[in-house]
Amino acid sequence: MTNVWGRLVRELRLEAGLTLIKFGSLCGIPWRTVQDFERGRHTPSIDRAETMFAALDYELELISSVERDAGKSK
Repeated sequence: MTNVWGRLVRELRLEAGLTLIKFGSLCGIPWRTVQDFERGRHTPSIDRAETMFAALDYELELISSVERDAGKSK
């Protein structure tokens, strides 16, 4: 997950009205770990990424286009 993905997770989490603590609880991931993902400090496994996006009602397959599109603008 690049920083583009981390920013997207944060944006979607905030749009859903979820705090880091609540979102982490929904995903079964410590909130500090979610924060590290959002800031690009750590990269989640595919399983964790799928869990996070599922908690936000998104499929990882659909989200992958964000990274492809971001690469085109560089």
